[in-house]
Amino acid sequence: TDYAADKFRHAFAAMLEVLQLTPKRFTKKLFLQLLENAITTKEWICTGIYASRAKDYTNPFRTMLYETEQEMEKVVGKLSENSFVKQQQEELNKFTQQVEAVIAQYK
Repeated sequence: TDYAADKFRHAFAAMLEVLQLTPKRFTKKLFLQLLENAITTKEWICTGIYASRAKDYTNPFRTMLYETEQEMEKVVGKLSENSFVKQQQEELNKFTQQVEAVIAQYK
C-alpha cells in the first residue's frame, strides 16, 4: 500500500539521519548489524521491565504492607505470572524469530 511504502521511506530516512549516513553508505553488513542490535535492544528492554516489576516484590515500603509473602502474592499476584512481563517476553520471542528469519535471508 502507499501508506506502508510511505511509512518505510520515512523510517529509512529517519534511520539514515540518526546514523548520519547516505543511502550509498548503507551496506548489507550494516543492515545485518542493525538487526542484531534490534534484538539486543529488545532483550535489554525486557530485562529492564522484569527488573522493574521485581523491585515491587522486594521494596521494603511495598512489602511492609503485607504480613507474609503469600498475602502479597494474593493481592498483587506472582511475579512469574505478571501479564505484562509475560506479554513482553512473548513479543520478544516473536520479534527475535522474525528478525532472525530476515537475517537468514540476507546471509
